[in-house]
Amino acid sequence: MDRIIGNRVNNACMFEKREAGIRIEEVHVVGHSLGAHLASYIGSTLKDLGMGKLGRITGLDPAGCHFEHADPRVRLDPEDALFVDVIHTDGSTLAAGGLGMFQPMGHVDFYPNSGVHMPDCNLSLQKALESEPLSFVKGLRHFLSCNHMMSLKYFIESINSPNHFLAHQCSNWIQFT
Repeated sequence: MDRIIGNRVNNACMFEKREAGIRIEEVHVVGHSLGAHLASYIGSTLKDLGMGKLGRITGLDPAGCHFEHADPRVRLDPEDALFVDVIHTDGSTLAAGGLGMFQPMGHVDFYPNSGVHMPDCNLSLQKALESEPLSFVKGLRHFLSCNHMMSLKYFIESINSPNHFLAHQCSNWIQFT
């Protein structure tokens, strides 16, 4: 399914380049979870077709299951665009309930709150279920995916308030603190 969607997007990019004169290096693709790896496929395919590199890919908490430490050809990688930035918000292992991945995979990787437990996601299962009294499924989904979905909220906030987030380069959490 990803390759079908990726091919459709590639065809659209080729059409836009040919008909509207859009330059591939001006295109910014944003993908959340599995969509981050789909963006990678789009970027690498356009490059392989000789159309050049995408200008930018933003990966929002790229899916971890089966992608962590996988070959860069099947996951998001800095070679997929001229600039790849990634926001990691759910880097715990799958066994610990994590849906994203902790592995760096961009030119710049951001790890808000160390990339694992987001401050707005500390509800217990009971509290999450109570927060959605009319829908057990919504409450359960909130509990299971809150950290993973925070990357979307942070990305939107970075657009709406471009000077709101400060970043500090460091090699590890101890160096930061």
